[in-house]
Amino acid sequence: MRRHPTGRLIISGLAAGQHTALSGLSPCPFNPALTFRLQEIEFTEPVRTAFNESCHIRDSTGPGFLWVGDSHRFTDPIFSFGVCFSANEAKLAAGAIAEVLSRSAERDPNPFAAYEATCDFGQLVIEDVIDVFWEYPLAFQMMAHKSHTGEITDCFAGRVYPAHQPSEAVVTMRRMLNRLRNSQAAAPLEGSVYASSDSARV
Repeated sequence: MRRHPTGRLIISGLAAGQHTALSGLSPCPFNPALTFRLQEIEFTEPVRTAFNESCHIRDSTGPGFLWVGDSHRFTDPIFSFGVCFSANEAKLAAGAIAEVLSRSAERDPNPFAAYEATCDFGQLVIEDVIDVFWEYPLAFQMMAHKSHTGEITDCFAGRVYPAHQPSEAVVTMRRMLNRLRNSQAAAPLEGSVYASSDSARV
């Protein structure tokens, strides 16, 4: 719940049945305190719902700043990949910051461009995996349990950066989704734990 600059109150959340509750068709049993505050609410526009809250903030790095994990890119949380990305990107960010400081490049136009590209590379892999899971569930099950078990396991283990991807499984899924991705979209960061296949197993 937050206040819009115009003075309107904006209410958002993920509770089941919220659309019905906020439309005035039933009370809000999931939150008695909210129910109390909405007794005399007047809607200024129709209630909207979203089935997919995934988002991508572009240009999430620049001179003196970088974003980590869900703060710049959020994908369907069904497999809790956000936790994995937060940990991996924090490790990448530490290395990127140390590298920038070591060469006094803080004022470069975007000293963390390589970090951003590497993060986006990994996030795109998982975006494709999750989309195939939802759009082609039977095919995903066959790939995960029969034809590409090891490569799907790599994705779930966080091995989603250039040292391991795009694997045959990911390329196959992108064909199914009719997506073309640039396999050279990101190079491993210099000195990164993801720069070699041996060190990338985290």
